[in-house]
Amino acid sequence: MLRFTHTLLHLAIWCSSLLFADNDVEARIMALSQRATATPLAPERSTFFPKSGVSDLLLPNGMRVVLKPMPDTEETLLHLFATGGSTSFPPEQVAEAKYCGTFALASDLTDISQEELWEFNFKYMIEVSARTRPFQRRLECSVPTDYLEQALAVIHHFLTDTQVTQKGMNRVLESAVDAIRYRSAACDVRYEDLYLSVNSGGHPLLKPATVDQLNSIDFKDAQSALRASFRNAAQFTAVIVGEFDIETALPLILRYLGTIPGQTEHALWPNPALRITFPKGKLSETLTCGHQGEILTRITSPIKLPLTHDNINAFEVATQVLELRLRSRLFEKLDSSYAVNVQYHLPLFPWISSLWLTVQYRCPSEKIPIIERICIEEMHMLQETPPSAKEMQTARTLLHRVNFYWLQQTSFWTEMLSNYLEWGWSPACIAETCESLDSVTSEMVHSILQQSYDIHNYTLLSLDSQE
Repeated sequence: MLRFTHTLLHLAIWCSSLLFADNDVEARIMALSQRATATPLAPERSTFFPKSGVSDLLLPNGMRVVLKPMPDTEETLLHLFATGGSTSFPPEQVAEAKYCGTFALASDLTDISQEELWEFNFKYMIEVSARTRPFQRRLECSVPTDYLEQALAVIHHFLTDTQVTQKGMNRVLESAVDAIRYRSAACDVRYEDLYLSVNSGGHPLLKPATVDQLNSIDFKDAQSALRASFRNAAQFTAVIVGEFDIETALPLILRYLGTIPGQTEHALWPNPALRITFPKGKLSETLTCGHQGEILTRITSPIKLPLTHDNINAFEVATQVLELRLRSRLFEKLDSSYAVNVQYHLPLFPWISSLWLTVQYRCPSEKIPIIERICIEEMHMLQETPPSAKEMQTARTLLHRVNFYWLQQTSFWTEMLSNYLEWGWSPACIAETCESLDSVTSEMVHSILQQSYDIHNYTLLSLDSQE
């Protein structure tokens, strides 16, 4: 009996130590960094856009914060982005810049171990990622509605206390090398790489990383890239969308985001003057890989017009009209639409100066040239003759339905707000843009289609099966 009581006592002490240790970790994570500045009392600027239900704040440290409360969503998304990415670094440091955020997430913070932070994130169901794209840096976080403060604390420490350790870097590089090897066997990934490479003229900045590049990553350069990329609050815009009350959230935002050091004089990064050269004339290429069913094919043409706030609705309707026309003609002539869809692609995202129009379909190999011919003929017809009133109405109705669905989604608002802000468009315009589809006329769509693409200049890329 004495031994049993003694064992229970030790178990109680052990459980208490775990509880106190857990409380200590939480206290350290919820506390502000030693590098934090004084908590501001209020934003420097605050603007509310009633039509979109969006609040636009400017914090004293230079960070812009855009808030979109959405009731009954059960999730809050926090996306921070900054203009300027890996291509802003010297060519020999692009790989370090690309992976530095991922290295940091796998490394210890200044006073918090990676394991402790992982357990904290697991407990509060916080998912966080850091990515450096060619022209943009992003820190993305999702969390259940009740744990917004915990997510803000994690973001605070990432932008103040994060670092690259050799252990964390090695851990990421090991999995990254495996992922690159997987790419060589993954047909869909290889096809996407081919799509980018062929249509960009093989531009080196749009090529995926290689094993040799990863093996040449320098530890000190990775540390330097992290400090340059994720240390200045004034470079970042935060978009927060989900179920929260602004009056309750604002003190938390001031505490955790407003105290991240920021230098407004270094807020803007230069981006390289990158120009994509689309292939001239018609270019066809087939990737033979795997054991697919029907063959995936894309017809891609460069769009001559830049995307602007004034023409985005006309672009959307024109794309929908073209897809409706192609579906109708394919059914009429071949008794199937062959899953045809039409999209415009931004290869230099987030920049909107270069656009591609892509028509995608799946079919047996013998149908590829037949469908290609039908698509090109119909694209030409729409350049010659404006779409009918029925086509316009059907396109607008479909887009209204799509918009109605997406306007209820936190992910849509997060991405659209991020894009609009990156493009220099007002966040008030999102709801207005969705509501103004009916103002797009047949003549406007005809003009877009006439000026957008050249039916004699396109690529035809197919993903075929191995015999």
